[in-house]
Amino acid sequence: MAPLLNISISNNLQFFHVFILILILILFPCPSAATTSEAEALLNWKNSLHNPTTHSLLSSWNLLPSYNSTSPSTKSSRRSCCKRIGIVCNVFGSVTEINLTSKNLKGAIPVSIGNLSSLTFLVLEENKIFGTIPEELGQLSSLNMLYLQANHLSGLIPSSIRNLSKLSSLGSIPKEVGQLSSLMVLYLYENHLSGSIPSSIGNLNKLFDLELSTNNITGFIPEEVGQLSSLMVLYLYENHLSGTIPSSIGNLSNLSDLELTTNNITGSIPKEVGQLSSLNRLYLHKTISVVQSLH
Repeated sequence: MAPLLNISISNNLQFFHVFILILILILFPCPSAATTSEAEALLNWKNSLHNPTTHSLLSSWNLLPSYNSTSPSTKSSRRSCCKRIGIVCNVFGSVTEINLTSKNLKGAIPVSIGNLSSLTFLVLEENKIFGTIPEELGQLSSLNMLYLQANHLSGLIPSSIRNLSKLSSLGSIPKEVGQLSSLMVLYLYENHLSGSIPSSIGNLNKLFDLELSTNNITGFIPEEVGQLSSLMVLYLYENHLSGTIPSSIGNLSNLSDLELTTNNITGSIPKEVGQLSSLNRLYLHKTISVVQSLH
């Protein structure tokens, strides 16, 4: 029986070695081609900006040594990828957050943004970013927060935004926005975005803050806005909205701030506005003529 016992022990040891190897690979994975492409995407974006070399923020955005290098510093170099200013990575070295708020960046959002497949948080607000929002943004299936307000973006929002099913905070408003059932905040003020407010916005029953002011948005305020039962803030001022204020706005029992100033809205204030028991601020100047009482 001894030989059988030795064989059993030998097999168990082999299994144990394989298990340890698998465990090491899980806990300390080798850098993948994905992290390399992410690093290259960030570097290409840096080089496309109008101020890439003189901007102190981007001095840390440099391409790392080859991951195949045998240099003893390779491991620390790989980790330094996640120490770039404004960048946060997960334990596997993939970029999960980009926060470049108010950094005076001037340039466009690159199509290579779609390579950052683990990105959950993208904040580029209050810069000088121009051009259109690329279709490739819709490839960021893990994205949870997107803030692009206070830039110089123009054109329409890509329909690929519908792919961002995990998004809870957004700065865009295509018709596909109605499919984002987790959305609670919608910010894209102070840009040059065009188009209209889609009726599908009425599907966002978790939305509590809608801010689209200071853009080139046209068309009517859709009746479906009245379906936003959680809405507390509605800022649509300084656009090119026309038509009348929908009577359905009276359904917004939680609304505290309503600002529609400087638009092309006509007609009268609907009497249903008097039902807004939570309303603290109502700004309508430079937009309509008040021709009837709210009582």
